[in-house]
Amino acid sequence: MSFLDGRKWFDRTQKQDEALKPVHEAYEENDAFQRRIDSWLEERQLKSSVKRTKRELRQQIEQELEGLSLEDLKEATNNVIGEGLFRKKKWSSDRKVGPRAVGTHFQRFCANMAAFIEAGDVIIEIIKAAGEPFATVAYGTLSIFFLSVSHKVDNDDMIQTALGDMSRAFPRSATMSEIYPEPMIEQLVAKVFRAVLRFSISAVDYFSSTAVRFVNAAKPAKLGLSQSIEDVHKLLAELNAECGVLLHRNIVKLVAMNRDLQAKVDKLNRHNEDMLEREDRERLEETRRILRIDPDSPTIRTHTDAVQLKKKTNRAFANTMSSFKIGYYYPHMTSSRLSMEKAYRSWWSCDHSALLTLVGKTQEDSRSGPNGMSWLSPAAVCVHEQVRAEKKCMAFWTFYPELWQVNEYGHVHDAFAILLNQILRWRPSILRDQYTYLKQLLNPEEWAQPDSLKALDSIFKALTEVLGRIGHEETVYVVLDRCDQSYLKESYSLRKFVSLVKNLAFKVKVMLVMDATFSQDLTVSRYQEFIDEAPGRVFGKIDFDQPRESVL
Repeated sequence: MSFLDGRKWFDRTQKQDEALKPVHEAYEENDAFQRRIDSWLEERQLKSSVKRTKRELRQQIEQELEGLSLEDLKEATNNVIGEGLFRKKKWSSDRKVGPRAVGTHFQRFCANMAAFIEAGDVIIEIIKAAGEPFATVAYGTLSIFFLSVSHKVDNDDMIQTALGDMSRAFPRSATMSEIYPEPMIEQLVAKVFRAVLRFSISAVDYFSSTAVRFVNAAKPAKLGLSQSIEDVHKLLAELNAECGVLLHRNIVKLVAMNRDLQAKVDKLNRHNEDMLEREDRERLEETRRILRIDPDSPTIRTHTDAVQLKKKTNRAFANTMSSFKIGYYYPHMTSSRLSMEKAYRSWWSCDHSALLTLVGKTQEDSRSGPNGMSWLSPAAVCVHEQVRAEKKCMAFWTFYPELWQVNEYGHVHDAFAILLNQILRWRPSILRDQYTYLKQLLNPEEWAQPDSLKALDSIFKALTEVLGRIGHEETVYVVLDRCDQSYLKESYSLRKFVSLVKNLAFKVKVMLVMDATFSQDLTVSRYQEFIDEAPGRVFGKIDFDQPRESVL
């Protein structure tokens, strides 16, 4: 048995250890006892019956019970099984030495004796670390003790009670294995060992001599057996108290050790996380080089900054007071107005991938000047703000050019490459096991003409693969504002995103915003075809024109 630093009981080189003195004393006393009891054993032909190990001693008790195992006996003495069990056991009426009537009294003694040996074994096994002969002597003495009692016509209630009480008083093996073997506790264990042997010797003297038993019965308070029982109880109480103190001390040590170990584990985890994050950044940077994009460039940031887009739309449209014309005014797009739309509510609340398309015309005289802004763009900003507030993955792009020129279309390659980059930036760990495959999909040779449909197809393949790695763990939101300002026809974007939301391997919500003032590509009949292609996954309003309301 050992604890914490691996030190074992009585694990010292000094032979004359102070803690072992009681053990040596018990060994010498037992030697004198053996010489004294030899004649008694020989007279009754029991010398060869003395056992020297725990296993042999246990077998000896079971042999005395003639077929009734100690487990059965334990159940029987606890009234778990009825008297019918004992009727099935054939008990011999002829013993090796002298006649005696066998009954439950003797059975109870055997059970108590077995429990006493089992409980006391924790002490004997500890002492065994100081020397094998000590354990041999202990089991031999206990064997003689058992023989001396079992060959009496009856045995006293005092010995029955003593065995039961002491069995319950011994510290458990688990307790002794969890304490640090300091000199004080070792000395207490040694004293208990000596007291147990003295008790056994006193019991043998008591039961092997009729005269001693007679005196013992007459003056129990002055007898050696009673005193030895009291000594064992006293030392066991002291040992248990000391064990409690040491257990508490060890708990404090364990808490401190656990705290230190946890700090080391946390430091190691932080180091590993830092390494992984650094590798993630390097792979993400390499992916950007393949895609030929720089997310931090002023041009790209113009198209990914929803906050700036919100400021621009606020400036592009007159505020509420200045927007009043004679007899009427043009309301602005707000989150509350957007929430009133059934298509938007269905798209936002559904628990699967879905596409929302908002298409409408902007009243020319609602703008503060010839800026070409769409009254629907604030709807894209509203979704961006709500998703960000919920700390979900958002990929955002607006085709609004910094210097408004209706005929200068934004590059679609940059838009879809940035959308892919934003998702990877949200979950860079995807590149840890998908980096090689994504590099193959994003073949740099295909970017010779970045606006080609072949290049866009490869980006959509990569986007599908990345979304598949995220799966259903979380919803990814993709918002494209002013698709009417890309060189692609709106139907191409719709076709690609419809195929995306039809995929059951992940959960993506896509929002497309278009101003019909600058494009007539999407008709009601063509849009219905997309709805029919993915029923329950395509929502929209393609006649979402800016209203003109009367001033009351």
